[in-house]
Amino acid sequence: QSPLSIRDILLPMPSVPLSTFQIRPILRVLWRHSQRYAFFFWVMIGSTIIGRTVQSIGLPYIAKLFFDRLTASGADISQMYQPEQLLWLLVGAMLFQQVFDRISIYAMLYHDAHVAADLEQQSFRYLLGHGYQFFQDHFSGSLVRRISHLSRSAMDINEQLQGRLVPLCVAIVGILIVLFYRSHVIGWIVFGWIVAMFLYNSLYTKWKGSNAFFRAAQDSKCSGFL
Repeated sequence: QSPLSIRDILLPMPSVPLSTFQIRPILRVLWRHSQRYAFFFWVMIGSTIIGRTVQSIGLPYIAKLFFDRLTASGADISQMYQPEQLLWLLVGAMLFQQVFDRISIYAMLYHDAHVAADLEQQSFRYLLGHGYQFFQDHFSGSLVRRISHLSRSAMDINEQLQGRLVPLCVAIVGILIVLFYRSHVIGWIVFGWIVAMFLYNSLYTKWKGSNAFFRAAQDSKCSGFL
């Protein structure tokens, strides 16, 4: 199957039924444009993983050591960190997390802005290569609407990746490691629950995606009539 092009996105074939629509070809188009700024993309992913790891695993562990030290007594105290040391370690970990969060946000903004601009420029360059009859057959308002949908979808996907998917994966891995270390039974129960929730959400997202595509198509059509 040949990869989807800008032409296929702007001018979908009317004979193709809505039920056959797939999101993967569009994701391939967005991925090709994203790889032009691969350095900022991977800086965003790496910084997000480091920041969320410190937030989800490092800070709770330091807080546990701090409260264990406050409640400890007897001979155990000599083998533990001092409260002042743990407080400074907690502050340092929070500053460390904030630094990588800012790096991740900057890389995401730079990446999103340039990818969206590239998508719009390539789409408009494709439209400018046509004659007057083309714009009579295809209302320009609908075409501009589809271009804005394409560039906005690239930014939305990147924001969801940086703000939800990567932090969720880091939190799940950290939680499972701790649970399996404490109890294998509880770890397997939580792992099964996570798999069941992922399956349910994937089916729901697939059903909702078809409705969202139909709504976007009708929105473009109504904009064209207006």
